[in-house]
Amino acid sequence: MWQLLRNRQRCNKKFRREHPLGIYTADFYCVEAKLVVEIDGASHQTDEAQQYDVARDRWMNEQGIRVLRFTCAQVENETKNVLAEIDEALGESPSPPL
Repeated sequence: MWQLLRNRQRCNKKFRREHPLGIYTADFYCVEAKLVVEIDGASHQTDEAQQYDVARDRWMNEQGIRVLRFTCAQVENETKNVLAEIDEALGESPSPPL
């Protein structure tokens, strides 16, 4: 995913990787759009991890930050759809195809 977000490839917006936000760390964060993109692996499937993610997302939303979550499988198997959703959240027309 980093290869597809870096260097302003999405709607000419800059993303930061593993960016700290409060006590949390976002997988990918666009300061300009106040958008977090999270890629969830198998470790996010436990009840404890899901409760943590809900609290984390709530805190980010309270800070005015939108959070998009995708599974690793979505990123691998539905890359175009994932990128289209990110572009939509960035509020601009889609970036050129892969």
